[in-house]
Amino acid sequence: MSTTRPSSPRDTPYRSYTLPPTVPLSSQVDRHAGVRKTDDGSLLLKPGLPRELAFYQLMRDGV
Repeated sequence: MSTTRPSSPRDTPYRSYTLPPTVPLSSQVDRHAGVRKTDDGSLLLKPGLPRELAFYQLMRDGV
């Protein structure tokens, strides 16, 4: 049984991705302004709240 931890996500090389053009989502729900989608509708993008970002950073760092 191995006791070594997998490498940290911070050790993973940074990858840059280019998103296709986006447009505002036509059916915005109250308090969720800023949601966008790709022209073909295959990807939905929502701005992250500071608490959401902090949560995902903690998960990334294995805390």
